[in-house]
Amino acid sequence: MQTSRAETKRSRRQDILEALASELEQRPGERITTAKLAASLGVSEAALYRHFPSKARMFEGLIGFAEDTVFGLIQRILQDEQIALHRIEKIM
Repeated sequence: MQTSRAETKRSRRQDILEALASELEQRPGERITTAKLAASLGVSEAALYRHFPSKARMFEGLIGFAEDTVFGLIQRILQDEQIALHRIEKIM
């Protein structure tokens, strides 16, 4: 099965966000450079900027990614769990 250019771009974007999240988690409080981030992915800094026009946009993308993930999980819990107490427990 062949992947489309849009899927590859989305995948690389996802990879960048996951690597950024990992760097933040592993090195709290440390400065994260685009050089370090690119090296952790095995790509050039230019590759990062093909997906995000600036470092600030990378962080904005990460916030959006986190929001989508959390709200997606909450939505799934609300659909799957009928008892309010169980919903609250799983969400918490």
